[in-house]
Amino acid sequence: MRLRNSKINWGIRSGREWLMLFFSLLLAFFMWIVHNLSTTTASYYNFRINVTSNLEGRSDTATSEGVVVLSGKSSGFYILQNFISDRIPELSVTLDRKYFRQADTGDLFYVKGADLAGEISSVLKDRISVDMIVSDTVFFRFPRQTSKRVPVVADAMISYRPQFMSFGEMVFTPDSITIYGEADLLASVDSVRTEHVKISQAAGDIQGVCSLVPVEGIRFSDREVLYRQSIGRYVEHSMTIQPEVINLPEDKEMILLPGELKMVFRQPFAVRQEVLPSDFVVVIDYNRYISSQSSLVRPEVSISPGFVYDIELDPVMVECILRKKI
Repeated sequence: MRLRNSKINWGIRSGREWLMLFFSLLLAFFMWIVHNLSTTTASYYNFRINVTSNLEGRSDTATSEGVVVLSGKSSGFYILQNFISDRIPELSVTLDRKYFRQADTGDLFYVKGADLAGEISSVLKDRISVDMIVSDTVFFRFPRQTSKRVPVVADAMISYRPQFMSFGEMVFTPDSITIYGEADLLASVDSVRTEHVKISQAAGDIQGVCSLVPVEGIRFSDREVLYRQSIGRYVEHSMTIQPEVINLPEDKEMILLPGELKMVFRQPFAVRQEVLPSDFVVVIDYNRYISSQSSLVRPEVSISPGFVYDIELDPVMVECILRKKI
């Protein structure tokens, strides 16, 4: 009986030792795999490249016609992940139009692999240390798009310190952009607006960069514009001026009530030039009087010094009495 129990205990002990040995080998194998997968290894990688560019009159995005092959170093984990994947990964980059050459008279363009290397390396820097682009030339197809030129319109709210004002409209660079898209959609767009620009208590020239408000389905040639506006201190003047009638038939005469108007205007504080009533011409247009079917006509300032701003006339409407010349 003792001999039998001894054999049983030896068998149990032997089984445990074999089990421990198996798990030790399994753990060592697992650690060996982890170590090797963590090590940086040279390999080849396949990608499809989605490129964004600014080719004139073309779509702004395209996908490479074939697979782009590159060589580099990455962890074994990344290599294994790509090896077992059933699809070729895609990579998105931006490349200036100067690198593209037209392959034919159609929509096919190509770019040298070396010119793509910098952008691809930048995108993959956290995954792959790129050595070179094996593919010498990469082809892309950029379809043509309908386009037209539209002006940039400001969406701005600017307030000024007392005795300060803007001298002229806000100026944009560029002041118009090219938009691309379907013809029906382009027909409904006659301008593009800037994002809202809000400046308070301005007391000097302003400038900056603002984005353009996107329009769904339409691509812009520029996404941002530079804006600037001249602002300075002003002085306000007033004077009395007599309007004159233009386009009046020779056999008629017109009496204006009142015959004199009060004019108020502003000029930059730095401009010391004296302004006289003779520097202005305020007119009442006979043709406007006829078309308005009213005896009240708004006088217009047809001539004024270039440095004068915000001209206001009082009253804003003049009573016109037409009669035959005696």
